[in-house]
Amino acid sequence: MKRLQAEGIEAVISAVGNQELEILYKLHLKGLHTVCIPRSIENDVACTAVSFGFNTALSVTVDMLNKAYQAARSARKVAVVEVPGKQAGWIALQAGIAAVQTRC
Repeated sequence: MKRLQAEGIEAVISAVGNQELEILYKLHLKGLHTVCIPRSIENDVACTAVSFGFNTALSVTVDMLNKAYQAARSARKVAVVEVPGKQAGWIALQAGIAAVQTRC
């Protein structure tokens, strides 16, 4: 805080995920004005509709699912696909729905 004040920094705007959000909150409690832009490919930041990174991860996953489906179908095989996500599962859910809808 002393260094920020010495540099004349009164506020911080930061694109952060869940872990960094705690650090930003502690700085806020010490008097620094903060703005948080949620960033998470898993879309698991509380109280946000969609976080930065999620739409990109979703579109890449849907594209990959469609390619895996086409390859498995042409080879007459079954494909097992693993997608990113630690806890939430939003990418898997929404990508699965989108991939199915593109084939209907």
